[in-house]
Amino acid sequence: MKKLFVVLAIVLLMVILGCSSSNDATGRSSTPTPASINLDEWITRTSGTTNVLTRVAYGNGTFVAVGDNGTIDTSADGTTWQLQTSGTTNYIYCVTYGNGTFVVVGYGGIILTSSNSSTWQSQTSGTTNNLVGLTYGNGTFVAVGDNGTIKTSSDGKTWQSRTSGTTNFLYGVTYGNGTFVAVGYGGIIFTSADGTTWQHQTSGTTNTFFSVTYGNGTFVAVGASIFTSADGTTWHHQTSGATDAFLGVTYDNGTFVAVGGNGIIYTSVDGKTWQSRTSGTTNNLVAVAYGNSTFVVVGDVGTILQSGDSNNVTPPGEFPIGTWDAGTYGSFTVTKLVQTIGTTKYYSGSVTYSTCGTLNVSGSQVDANQIVFDGYTFVVLAQDYGTLNPTVYSFQTTVDQLHGGNAVGAYIWGNLVITTNTTGKSYSGQYEFTKTQ
Repeated sequence: MKKLFVVLAIVLLMVILGCSSSNDATGRSSTPTPASINLDEWITRTSGTTNVLTRVAYGNGTFVAVGDNGTIDTSADGTTWQLQTSGTTNYIYCVTYGNGTFVVVGYGGIILTSSNSSTWQSQTSGTTNNLVGLTYGNGTFVAVGDNGTIKTSSDGKTWQSRTSGTTNFLYGVTYGNGTFVAVGYGGIIFTSADGTTWQHQTSGTTNTFFSVTYGNGTFVAVGASIFTSADGTTWHHQTSGATDAFLGVTYDNGTFVAVGGNGIIYTSVDGKTWQSRTSGTTNNLVAVAYGNSTFVVVGDVGTILQSGDSNNVTPPGEFPIGTWDAGTYGSFTVTKLVQTIGTTKYYSGSVTYSTCGTLNVSGSQVDANQIVFDGYTFVVLAQDYGTLNPTVYSFQTTVDQLHGGNAVGAYIWGNLVITTNTTGKSYSGQYEFTKTQ
């Protein structure tokens, strides 16, 4: 009876759980050259559903997100999403892509396959146990789930049962370094070279693992804690500083990305040192995938987040030293010289950010010589006309989702109030930028 209660409780947790991530058919990063991604900015996308999204995968040029009530949501770019007809109202827990086929698994052992992500066919799994984790590697699909269930298939259509040696819930599975790794309830870990024969490994924890991935020569398993391994056999605890559990993890573009409860997002290059990122939501984030040079995160109430593009951030030194002539400088386009006051030249022009359109810039207000922008607040080191003492000004933009970064020589503000934190003076004006010679 106690065991049945525990299993039922775990099933209820599946409302917020996703499956594990593999990055491609080999479990390695599919992007040898890192794309320009801003992991400090996450943009909310419209999913078209309020159902929980438990997993997202990328393949054949398409993101596929799955979830409650048979939800399947697809996107070519991670920005615009379209709901598809799955043919089931069962909970779909996981999706992966391999061998030219999308495969999804879910409640009651359901399995669906698709070659194009829009038309889905039901397959026979041979089990009524919930299938929760799914991966593809070494020419084999591996699905894991309730009561230690492990199923394998070469094509996603015909499935064979494998013996795991446990009746615990297996939540996630991945492939890398010639090894399948499955993780689950109570910190259990199993490994296999072929998906057929499985060996139990000692994790060193009784905390449940909800997801596992492989990248940069390292397996990373996440849950209430983070553990790493080079071979899937010997595991080491890592400290992230997070107080909420991690529910999903992936590796690609040279970065591990882990997501979890209350909107947490953490990133790491090596799986050992982790950095907290701001997601902009407190919804539970359940899974993350990479494709088309962008990360996509999914979670509760149809939440979809997409990573920003660091190409839209004004980097240090983007503007050349000397006189500005008409032309394009990074994200800025200089139209004409407006006026010269002393040694300061003021220009009109425009700056384009992909998520908020074009900001027209003109006029002159403050002779600024440095700016730092963290994504929502500019901090300007400037001086008033007629004075020589620099004053720090800070203000917030009214335009949502501006891209962040540090810039020297580029200054932007809008129809806002720019207030000093020392003298109480204020300025207002149109969007503008200035440069001192």
